Amino acid sequence: PIFDSTSREKTKTFSIPMKPHKGQLKILELPHRFIWGICGRSWGKTVLAELNALRGLEIANTFNLYLAPTQKQGKAIIWERFLSIFPYELIERKLETELIIVCKYTHARLQILGVDNKEALRGLKPDRLTIDECQGIPANAYEKIIRPMLSTGGTLGRGLFLGTKKPKNNWFRKKWLSARSGDLGEKHMA
Repeated sequence: PIFDSTSREKTKTFSIPMKPHKGQLKILELPHRFIWGICGRSWGKTVLAELNALRGLEIANTFNLYLAPTQKQGKAIIWERFLSIFPYELIERKLETELIIVCKYTHARLQILGVDNKEALRGLKPDRLTIDECQGIPANAYEKIIRPMLSTGGTLGRGLFLGTKKPKNNWFRKKWLSARSGDLGEKHMA
């Protein structure tokens, strides 16, 4: 079981019907604050994103944010699948229009948003951020909105940035190469 939620009276353990492969487990176990992953098609980026979000929901009172290039894409990529694998008895509140789930026992919240509405992202302070399809997100959105949201407020959020190799000359690939070479510092891993 990857989800162990605790209430005052008892502990509940739920098994999630997902079997991550060794590469996904290796990434999930990294202690770094920022993890950059370039993965090939069919490697399982979305499964990794789902597992990262589930792990965030294990931590009490956290705000976990999943970003896609557009909210429509985020809903298509992860929302329905997440609802199908996340045990119904763990859901305290589900807001379909806002794409929000609140976990019953930890009161942790997961929200799915798109970078197409940049202004809606301003002021958010996620404890855990997962971005899927990073190569489809504009560089200015990362520099001006996403990166600052992980450094403001009382918490220093963690980020998992996932995408593919194409196109080769974009901000995401450059950040991945910088993290891989160590140029971004010890908090980053690629």
